[in-house]
Amino acid sequence: MDPELRAYLDQRFGIIDRRFDAVDHRFDAIDRRFGAIDQRFDVVEQRLGAHDRHFVTIGERFDGIDQRLDAVDRRFVALETEVRHSGVLIERIRHELQIVAGMVVANTEAITQLRPGRETR
Repeated sequence: MDPELRAYLDQRFGIIDRRFDAVDHRFDAIDRRFGAIDQRFDVVEQRLGAHDRHFVTIGERFDGIDQRLDAVDRRFVALETEVRHSGVLIERIRHELQIVAGMVVANTEAITQLRPGRETR
């Protein structure tokens, strides 16, 4: 494979890898948030059992948690859209790479045939 093409492909796939790493990082952050929410629910359950007077405060906390979960849901939808879009971009890049590879092969063959002093087979 042509070194320039290899470098180009390495660069493009490096960009794609970094985008997937960023998506993985976002999912890790969301997982941590869900872990924190689970811990908060545990604390709320313990308080309900021990302190009936905190029901109003707990209700307000649930509202805040619901809002945060709604925000997380919206982020998941956005991430899913981004992942789908990335998949489409990857497929387009693969198609374009196939076209470029075909053109490189055709150009290499044409150059080989046009060089003076070389026999064509």
